[in-house]
Amino acid sequence: MKILESEFLDMKEAQSYLSLKSHKTLYNWVSQGRINVYKMGRYNRFKVSDLDKMFKLKR
Repeated sequence: MKILESEFLDMKEAQSYLSLKSHKTLYNWVSQGRINVYKMGRYNRFKVSDLDKMFKLKR
């Protein structure tokens, strides 16, 4: 699946989308309330539009 085909990304996809070196950064942001996370079943998902707004990315 291509990342931009889905409205929601899993942890690994969000890490790649944001070009982060460590998934721990995302975990820290979630625990600090700096980034929105959506529970889907037992999985955490990140909304692409939320990531774009937070980091003002233009892709």
